[in-house]
Amino acid sequence: MLFPSLFFGQLLHYGITAYKSGQYTEADDLFDKVLAINQTDFEAIFWKMRATAMKNVSFASGQQGCPAALRRGLDAVGEEKSVTAS
Repeated sequence: MLFPSLFFGQLLHYGITAYKSGQYTEADDLFDKVLAINQTDFEAIFWKMRATAMKNVSFASGQQGCPAALRRGLDAVGEEKSVTAS
């Protein structure tokens, strides 16, 4: 059926947009809906994991700086950096 595929892409896009704007609870809820359509999609699972982690850190810390620092760390995952020993 064509409609679940359209909703899947649209919901995934909205979830990523919500995550990038710092609305972690909304993003987490949207990724739940995405995964209800396709439980095995790697990208949806990846973003669900990130949103859940950020939502939990935001609730646990009660500080604005901690989630921002964690988000920068998560965004850096996958970036190749050279590390030299001194």
